[in-house]
Amino acid sequence: MKTPSPRKYIVSELIEVPIVREIAGQYVHSTEARDAVREQHPDFTDKHGCYVFGIKTKTGVNPVYVGCAGKRPLGFEAFTSHKRATLAEALAYYPNAKLFIAFVVPEDDEDVSDIKEMEGVLIRYASEKNPDILNEVKPSAGRNAKEGGDCSWYIDGVFNGGRGRRSQAGKAFRAMVGIK
Repeated sequence: MKTPSPRKYIVSELIEVPIVREIAGQYVHSTEARDAVREQHPDFTDKHGCYVFGIKTKTGVNPVYVGCAGKRPLGFEAFTSHKRATLAEALAYYPNAKLFIAFVVPEDDEDVSDIKEMEGVLIRYASEKNPDILNEVKPSAGRNAKEGGDCSWYIDGVFNGGRGRRSQAGKAFRAMVGIK
């Protein structure tokens, strides 16, 4: 019996998320952020998949939060009040930081049955690069895929995708998440 080919996911470029800076602190305004991200990448914000927030530091862009959106579109899920509160916590440590987001979506179909496993893999890589990541790192999440086990998906130019030339978006995403 023929094994189904792995599902292909693609990444967006790193998109700068506007930050509101006030005397009391920094935060992400939901409407402004959604509009700015949708304007830069309308083809990604209405889909389902994973997203990674990163903060630009002297050494590059470090991941601070990894999430997934299976029920609601990425452009909405990434900027819920819970996510914005989490990001405000991260921004408190970086007073003049720039915040970025990248999306991972299926190339063709809307079958996102793999995104929980993918989120686990991305959290594991991100937590190795940034031990202070705001996600809870579950010991078993994504372990099989990260350690080279059978995987029903791949992220083109980023993870489990074979050889070939990587796109700029793929290179930037790999660097942010810490995939070598």
